[in-house]
Amino acid sequence: MGRDDTHGLSSVNRVRPVLACLVGLAIAAHAFTISFDALFAARNPALTVRVTGAAQADVRNWQVAALRDPETLGDPAIRSSAAAAIRREPLNASALRALAYHEEHEGELVRAGELAQLSQEVTRRDELNQLLLARLAAREDDVPGAMEHLGIALTTSRRTREEIFALMVPLLPDPEFRAALSGEVARDNEWIAAFARMALVSNGVDVRDVADVFLRADREESGALARAIGPVFLSLLARSGDAEATRALFVRAFPERVGVLRDTRLSDQTAQADMGWLGWSPVDGAATGAELGRTDDGGFGAIAFSSGAQDGAPVLRRVLQLSPGRYALTDQRGERVDGDAVRFDWAVKCHARGLWRPIDIERDGEAAALTIAPDCPMQMIELQAFARRGRNSGEVLIEDVRLQPVDARLAP
Repeated sequence: MGRDDTHGLSSVNRVRPVLACLVGLAIAAHAFTISFDALFAARNPALTVRVTGAAQADVRNWQVAALRDPETLGDPAIRSSAAAAIRREPLNASALRALAYHEEHEGELVRAGELAQLSQEVTRRDELNQLLLARLAAREDDVPGAMEHLGIALTTSRRTREEIFALMVPLLPDPEFRAALSGEVARDNEWIAAFARMALVSNGVDVRDVADVFLRADREESGALARAIGPVFLSLLARSGDAEATRALFVRAFPERVGVLRDTRLSDQTAQADMGWLGWSPVDGAATGAELGRTDDGGFGAIAFSSGAQDGAPVLRRVLQLSPGRYALTDQRGERVDGDAVRFDWAVKCHARGLWRPIDIERDGEAAALTIAPDCPMQMIELQAFARRGRNSGEVLIEDVRLQPVDARLAP
């Protein structure tokens, strides 16, 4: 991906204890999201005994207490209660799970794993048991196994997703964690899509780390899931300036539209909202913006407007991946409103040294030209608004825009 992967938790060996810590914290978070039947048991012990039997009621009450106070996990009394519950109901997943938690607390990890596996054979839809299996797998340095059980837990219940996601986000800088997470990328995996959406809007997250998870995964599955996440994914990646990752994710998400990256025209093909910044996009502010759509004569265009905006405010934008060389910049404009109160001019930028920096546009009357340097693999073109007089409210219809290669050999 053309970048240093050593930031953050760079040591491959550190992901395993970090993941074990993650799952342990996730289990602790469940103290606030106890299942309804366990909570019912705590509030209505007499009725619970009548419905489920004394032993099962003891198991449920013990689990509630253990989630609130982990030291309760060491109470040996759970063995007799769980055994009695299993005698009454041999396929008792919650009793097997309670025994597994107790054995793990006592350091009997093999026995804990056996009991948790037995509980899973009864039902995979036990969130607490899946989290225990994930923690046990992490302790055995089995990161894919831990991720599999964590994924089942996240699929089974949405009650604690945000708590678990918040613990997963800081692990994204680690390449091995991203590799493990990529195994969960599938078009029908709703939880991984929800995690990606949360990560993309979380402070301090590098969108390139999220993209790397997808680019490590199956091409078709990751493309479908990237489309499902929505255009913000491509927009944030384009804004990062990583041309290679942006192109790779776009090709996965929209393999049939790859030519759009070099098509500068303003059309319904280049202004599809699902492409984010890689298509023509309005930049809506308090006093500026644009509307895209069909024109009266059946063509396609954008009505750009500005009212009291600061000079240079963008109203229309997109990101391109043009080849290096010399280009002529032209546009076709229709009706203006409020005369020349606002001037709308084009600006082109290149991502360099961590920032989008302007490319010089040479103007000679109506003609404009610019040069894209070899070290500028991705460009941003913006229509910006400038007030010409005290009254600075106006709009213009842009019917087309072109960046045409002066050298015919560069033409798409």
